[in-house]
Amino acid sequence: MSYIGEKRGSPKIGLYTPGAHIPVLDEKVIFERQPECAIVLSWHIGEELMKLYRRLGFRGKFIMTLPVPRIVDDI
Repeated sequence: MSYIGEKRGSPKIGLYTPGAHIPVLDEKVIFERQPECAIVLSWHIGEELMKLYRRLGFRGKFIMTLPVPRIVDDI
């Protein structure tokens, strides 16, 4: 995992995840870099996030890990 995207204005931006030391960046990088896949960690609002990210222009696949692991292509 290259980076974690976090909602604009979050105090986590500019920090790193504990242990793995993955940088936390503004979510705009997801739309700029257009990765092949995005892992949705906020599984409890995953459907809403995927729909929003599609509307905002993300073209890749989503990986949902919970409650059941799955790859989402069309939302």
